[in-house]
Amino acid sequence: RMLDMGFEEQIEYLVAGPQTDMPDNSGRQTMLYSATFPKPIQNLAMSYLSQDFYLLTVGRVGSTTKNITQRVIWCDEREKRSTMMRILCTQQTTDLVLIFVEKKANANNLFDYLNAEDIPCATIHGDRKQWEREAALASFKCGETPVLVATDVAARGLDIPNV
Repeated sequence: RMLDMGFEEQIEYLVAGPQTDMPDNSGRQTMLYSATFPKPIQNLAMSYLSQDFYLLTVGRVGSTTKNITQRVIWCDEREKRSTMMRILCTQQTTDLVLIFVEKKANANNLFDYLNAEDIPCATIHGDRKQWEREAALASFKCGETPVLVATDVAARGLDIPNV
């Protein structure tokens, strides 16, 4: 995740900076774990690994589960909320809905809007404390808040049945 978020300079400093006593690639063991591993991040990670590294994958890299149906609906910016509300109103009350937004402020604004429309929801984004994220996720998984509004902080590695 640190590679993905642009912390390359800080990682480089820790691994090879002037104040480090960390061995080079040939003298250390480096392990990376990720639920997803996009190609650009793989290429970046390889610069920190020795040439004889092992890559273990489980499932198909870069794929979604076959149990997920993805729909893309193109609409104008001014039609987003009405389109979203139309979709939400057609969902069964037991359905779980995950809505991704680009910014933390958008998540908070959409949370306020949905609550004003009496749609129970929760948010997950980078300004939430870890315990708040876990509580929101637990509430979502059990159906207490069937709508989860999230930034890309929730885009990887979550396994939520029945979304």
